[in-house]
Amino acid sequence: MSSATHTIENYIGHSLTPTATELPPARESEAEDNAMQDGISTAADAAREPQVERVIEYCTDPEQAVTNYRLVGVVGLMVVVVLVQSAFCLMLYLRRPDRIVVDRTQGGDRVVMINNREYGLTDAVEFRPDAPTEGDKKYLVTRYLELLYGNNPDRRDRQLEQAIRLMTPLNGRRFFNYLRDNRILEQQAAESWQAVWSPQSVTVDANDSFTVRAIGVQRLTRIVNGASLDETRQLNVIVKLSRDQLGRDDRNLRTGYLVDWFDWNELRDPQTATAPVSNSTSTASVNAQTGR
Repeated sequence: MSSATHTIENYIGHSLTPTATELPPARESEAEDNAMQDGISTAADAAREPQVERVIEYCTDPEQAVTNYRLVGVVGLMVVVVLVQSAFCLMLYLRRPDRIVVDRTQGGDRVVMINNREYGLTDAVEFRPDAPTEGDKKYLVTRYLELLYGNNPDRRDRQLEQAIRLMTPLNGRRFFNYLRDNRILEQQAAESWQAVWSPQSVTVDANDSFTVRAIGVQRLTRIVNGASLDETRQLNVIVKLSRDQLGRDDRNLRTGYLVDWFDWNELRDPQTATAPVSNSTSTASVNAQTGR
């Protein structure tokens, strides 16, 4: 009887004790609040924890790295060389000269040499503005007579054209008319003239700086009546020059002069008459024997 009573009490006690699923509404809301607070605290703790950083590794070509290092080394070496050279040049500039040679003349003092370098006017070189000289006159006359008396049948027309270009325009035109009217070119072509001009003496007249006297030998070969004739003639030629307004130009062979007119006479003995002769020339500016 007593055991049955104890059993009934235990059953009644368990039935009266509330379970987790049978909590009252107030208890349920309190449990939800606690769960939310636990979730918020867990999220805050997770935010406070340090995050793991992402590491990225870059790889390069070893040969390219070696090349870059070498280039940097070369650039550094060049910089050092430039600095050393600049310092050396500055030292030479600031250094006092060891030797100075001064030429003291009546015209004033002239520095001739500093150390081992020559300055200014020396005995061998002179600096001055460009101006035609006697050498230009002799060169022009020599070239002109070679074109006039050196007859090459293959290019005779070209030779006379160049010779006329070396003359003043007015007298050049007159000389051309003379050659055309007297049929000089036709005669030379018909007789197959071949000539070589050898200058012997070319000098500038002491009394007239624009007159040039030339002596030379012309060796001429021509055919007359089917027979070949060889002639040797020594000529004394007088050439009058004039200044070209264009200065040094291609038309005057960069000499600054033009041929105004010329005259000539033949010396008697080509073998012995080598000295200049007196000016016993004809008054005609262009002789009938031009080209011979």
